Amino acid sequence: GFSLAGASLREMAHRSPGTSGSADPLDALSQAQAQALAPAAPALPYEVLDVIASEARSDFQRLCDTVRLTAVHVKTAQHVSCIAFLFSDGTKRTHGGVASGTWREPLCLSPGEFLTRVSGEAGELLTAVRFDTSHGRSVRYSGQGSAGGVPFELQPPSGHEILDVSSRCSSIFRTVGGLQVLTQPVASRPAPWTEASARLLCRHAPHVFGVSPPKTSSASRARSPPPPLPPFSGTG
Repeated sequence: GFSLAGASLREMAHRSPGTSGSADPLDALSQAQAQALAPAAPALPYEVLDVIASEARSDFQRLCDTVRLTAVHVKTAQHVSCIAFLFSDGTKRTHGGVASGTWREPLCLSPGEFLTRVSGEAGELLTAVRFDTSHGRSVRYSGQGSAGGVPFELQPPSGHEILDVSSRCSSIFRTVGGLQVLTQPVASRPAPWTEASARLLCRHAPHVFGVSPPKTSSASRARSPPPPLPPFSGTG
């Protein structure tokens, strides 16, 4: 069958410790990556390249299908009066009424950036709120009234990103003690296929995309090159 660096996929799966006996192209690939990336590596079989390409397509589709938080808008007056979370599918969730106030400069998240922490201070009302992102940015919004209040901090579980802030009771502005965050697994985490696999795809792109190098016949190889043009004389 097809071989990868001198051993078939099935043989590699059987040789690796802890395998069940069924050939797993991904396992075989991970074991042979070091050999396959060597300068004199043989061409990878189409089966393995197809597995890598399928993983890449699946990962891209997962990122496209996952609803992401794209921006946070905050309105302030004497206190923080409204917070709106905008999402990649065009929807938004708004906390707070239509009280007077001023919309502040929004926190717009770049591709791959997400919220890692929401914190602030609150007394009877929410006096300040701060958003920290995975890119190291920290944006704080506060009202014009007297500062102070009880500090709070909300963080997601490890490997998760914050999408929204909610309350177990009614308004997030009056029940700081019952605040919680709505989270989801980080959608921008590294794909299960490694950077080395991506390099393999690039190296063997003709095999993956069905592009074959032009074939030269024995006749064309034996054909002598055309004679050189005569030197330019400068006349005529």
